[in-house]
Amino acid sequence: SYYVFVTPRSGGNTTRFGFRRGADSVEQWVDGSPIVPGNEQQHVVAVWDGDASQARLYINGVLVGTQNLHIALSDIPDVNNWLGRAQWNDPMFDGTFNEFRIYDHALTLNQVLGNLEAGPDRVNTVIPEPITLSFMTVAGLAMIRRNRREVD
Repeated sequence: SYYVFVTPRSGGNTTRFGFRRGADSVEQWVDGSPIVPGNEQQHVVAVWDGDASQARLYINGVLVGTQNLHIALSDIPDVNNWLGRAQWNDPMFDGTFNEFRIYDHALTLNQVLGNLEAGPDRVNTVIPEPITLSFMTVAGLAMIRRNRREVD
C-alpha cells in the first residue's frame, strides 16, 4: 500500500513516476509523454522535492511532468525496493541499467542537465550555466564562451 515507482511504460502508454501512501490513499502520478523509446539509452530522473512539495519527472534533461506532493517521502516505509520489477503482476523490465543514483536532496534542473551532460559513471559537480556569447569584430568572427560554476 506504500510505494514509489518509475516505469518506462505505464498502462496509459506514458513514462510514469508514481507514489501511494497507504491503502486508503489514491495513487498519484507524474506522467511523461511519450513513452521512453526502447533500444536507446535514456536519461530518466525522478525528483521528490519535499521543500517545494513537488514531484518532477525529467527525460533526457526535459521536464515532462510535475505533481504536487501532499506527503513526505519519510512517510513511505523503505521496504520492497527493486529495480526492474514491481510488487504487482507487471512485466519485468527488459533492458539494462547503465547507472542508478539516489541523492539526499532534490535535484534542480541545472543539476539534472549537468548529470546528463557528464554521462554515466561520472558524478558531476559542475552545473551548466546559460551560454554567454561574446562577439569580436576582428575578421567578423564570433566567439562563444560557456560560463560554468562549481557546486558547493
